[in-house]
Amino acid sequence: MIVYAILAIALWVRYFKMSRPRSKWMRWLPVGTTMMSIGLGIRIARRNGTGAWSFLGETILLLSAPCAIIAQNYKLLSVLSLHLDADDCLIIRRSFLMPLFLTSDTITFLSQLAGTAMQATTISDIMQYGTYVTLGGLIVQAVTLATFITSWFLFRRRVERRSLHDQKWTDGSPYVLGYNRSTDFRWVWWCIGFSCLCCLIRAIYRVAEYASGFDSYLANHEAFFYVFDSIPLALSVGVFIYFWPPYALDASGAIIPTTSNVEMSGVKGRIPEVRGFSAGAGQGVFQGGYRNGRNPRPDGGPFQPL
Repeated sequence: MIVYAILAIALWVRYFKMSRPRSKWMRWLPVGTTMMSIGLGIRIARRNGTGAWSFLGETILLLSAPCAIIAQNYKLLSVLSLHLDADDCLIIRRSFLMPLFLTSDTITFLSQLAGTAMQATTISDIMQYGTYVTLGGLIVQAVTLATFITSWFLFRRRVERRSLHDQKWTDGSPYVLGYNRSTDFRWVWWCIGFSCLCCLIRAIYRVAEYASGFDSYLANHEAFFYVFDSIPLALSVGVFIYFWPPYALDASGAIIPTTSNVEMSGVKGRIPEVRGFSAGAGQGVFQGGYRNGRNPRPDGGPFQPL
């Protein structure tokens, strides 16, 4: 609980330290982490015998918090695609990416909520059905997450292999907004994958726990919960405290690699077009590498290609 509270505070500090307008698409992560810390607090209190209906609150928070954390990864892949102007490299259209996976997350959350409520009753048959409903939601979540990981992997593969985008992933790419790892969009891609893998481990554990029943060895030993649930989820969140995505991604699609930027970075070949503007025509429309002169850096810093 203490670890998640620290993570939540660190993420909120990261969020509010950004200059306005803040990247609202990063709110999923601190919200989910806050829910997880509260859920673990209730779990500890319930283990100590306090709280008559704490099981309901604990289960709802611990099952729904990962939905918010996973949804953050969905959004990050969408923003990464916009940053690179590489929507054609997604296996699912960007306009459908968030609605599709969020719909699945909503179904997962509602099924877990309904299943938890059914398990809180004293009627054995309804409790059993509640377990099945929750288990079904967890299975849907695991399958959806595995599908998203496939999309995440194929996105980079397509960017690197297609001639229109192949220079964007290189060391001298003008789409890198700074000189260090924290401003390199490629590290954000790796963080998305790492975070999703940790969430998948947690989802598989939850499926196994509910499938084995409340009286199983897996469900009655706290060590399994912390090793396969709490720790993986903490790692999936903690990686973003250092690699804060808004410093490496531009969600507005404002960046255009101008001729000078490309020459400075050593990137050779065709200059990619951004939202229908060519690099040549962009010299009169884009100022300093930004669309309409607006600085996309969340910290207000200058555009710094490698």
